[in-house]
Amino acid sequence: MNLPPFIDRDFVSPALDVVRVETAREITLAAEGLFDPNEEEALYYVWMGEHSGLLEQAEVGALPGNPRHREVFHVYERVTTRIDPCSERLRDREDETLWLVVADRRFVRVTGSEVEVAPGGFMVSHSWQLRFRPGLCTEAL
Repeated sequence: MNLPPFIDRDFVSPALDVVRVETAREITLAAEGLFDPNEEEALYYVWMGEHSGLLEQAEVGALPGNPRHREVFHVYERVTTRIDPCSERLRDREDETLWLVVADRRFVRVTGSEVEVAPGGFMVSHSWQLRFRPGLCTEAL
């Protein structure tokens, strides 16, 4: 029986759901590990943003030695993305919501704002809302 993958909130960084962006430096978002109760060959993920669109689509393998999280979940590699708050798509925005979407089957459709997983697969997601300080990027110029 296939069960959905898992993103443990204790393993995401930053740990806050709402992140205040006070400087023009890049922001790193991460899931320090992805988890699945089934032993999958790989987990598939996308990073996407409300205004940024599709940032990355890739897959990760299980960690060597088959470690277990909470004695149940197989552990998969860390995933990260870097966000430039002053990029063309984000400049002058007040906020941006970013999602990490993880699936246990390949994606059959990925657009700038939607993903669809292959039949029989499950998807889970985690989101962060970035709130940009007004004038942040004009100061960086």
